[in-house]
Amino acid sequence: PPTCSPAPSTLPAWACPRLPCHRSRLTCPPTVPLFQLSEGGGLNDYYVSAAPARAIPILEGRDASGAVSTTCSLSGTAKCIMFYDRTLNITILNEPFVWGSWSSSSEVGSVQQSSEALGFGATGLRGWILPTRQQYGSLWNQTGGSLGTWEAYDFGQRQSLKYWSSEGASQLGTYWTFDLTLGSPFYIPRHSVLNLNAIAVRPGDVLAVPEPSSLILLTLGGGALAWSQRRHRRNRNTDSVI
Repeated sequence: PPTCSPAPSTLPAWACPRLPCHRSRLTCPPTVPLFQLSEGGGLNDYYVSAAPARAIPILEGRDASGAVSTTCSLSGTAKCIMFYDRTLNITILNEPFVWGSWSSSSEVGSVQQSSEALGFGATGLRGWILPTRQQYGSLWNQTGGSLGTWEAYDFGQRQSLKYWSSEGASQLGTYWTFDLTLGSPFYIPRHSVLNLNAIAVRPGDVLAVPEPSSLILLTLGGGALAWSQRRHRRNRNTDSVI
């Protein structure tokens, strides 16, 4: 797709969903936050589609056990340990120290390894991964579409202005990040010493995941029930022979 050349430094709200523009030239009003972006024809070019601003974030607080909490805060000592996003159907770890270099094998020191380790340490659950760039865009919109509203959450207390995503870009050796200064995806070369923040997410809602102890009891109970049924059938067969 073509890019705006030259592009206006600021676009009116009606134009933001419609015009393809280069990332360095685009500024949209906060009432029309950036929502979803797709790759254009050149380096860091994209189309923009906007979604209505939300007055109330649609993130549900969860405590360390995964239970719904209506009293936990966005950050601080009483912070929500997790948030469940109903729109994306993902659970978000409310943790600012997911950090490291990008790795396809989750090696030690990588952001993928950090995501899993911090997620398991806070919740006892495995399976923590990085968001896609589209998920970042949706979450950016839901939290208010600005750096200030992003930083109100503990996962927004960043050490870098770019967050790693789970995706590689079309160019060889590059990976998608989400840029907080632009409110949009941005791809950069992967380098072993390039450490960036990320958000740890988990598919689905943790409320649907049984605790390990409950899972063990369920397994034992199922095994006992199966054994009891087999014994009952064996006794009934014995009685019929007699």
